[in-house]
Amino acid sequence: RSTASSMRFLILSLALSLAPAVAFADSGSDVLAGQRQQYRAAKSALQRGDPQPFLRARSLLADYPLYPYLELAELRRRLPALPQAEVERFLERHGNGLPAARLRAAWLPLLASHERWQEFLRHYVEDPANTERRCNHAWALLKTGATAEADRRTAEIWVAPRSLPQACDRLFQAWSTRGNPAPALAWQRFDAAMGAGQTGLARYVTRFLD
Repeated sequence: RSTASSMRFLILSLALSLAPAVAFADSGSDVLAGQRQQYRAAKSALQRGDPQPFLRARSLLADYPLYPYLELAELRRRLPALPQAEVERFLERHGNGLPAARLRAAWLPLLASHERWQEFLRHYVEDPANTERRCNHAWALLKTGATAEADRRTAEIWVAPRSLPQACDRLFQAWSTRGNPAPALAWQRFDAAMGAGQTGLARYVTRFLD
């Protein structure tokens, strides 16, 4: 009987000690559920062009894992008139994360379209798969006086085995006025184009061969 009483006392003590933790977990779940609901409402409103629910919920959602995507949506909504300082603060906070990459992907073309080359260079991050961005980068170097580096970057782009975006045309035209491409580089692209089955491009490249 004494052993049974001790066991009941032990179970009761354990239950009482765990109660605050369970209550805290329930409270945390309630907070997360509320944040999730507010996030969805703010996201939906931003998609409609209404930033007010986002602005009202900012302090409550600051530690929500998806909050940076709300910030991103709100910044992109104002992108054409967005002060550079706001962009830089967002990029600094989110480093190389996906929200920063998405803002940069929208910001860099806007800077290029307005020929804001110094800012473009300051925010530029290489993306090997984004040829248009790379061409804009080489053009920005050229327009800011870094001609040798611009030519080096242009040569790296030009040897691609396939046709390049129209956005690169001005870069290649300026590059050609300085005697480019050299025959050795032309042979490199000719071989690459033939290897990729791009016979039309290979015929075009023959004009640069000696």
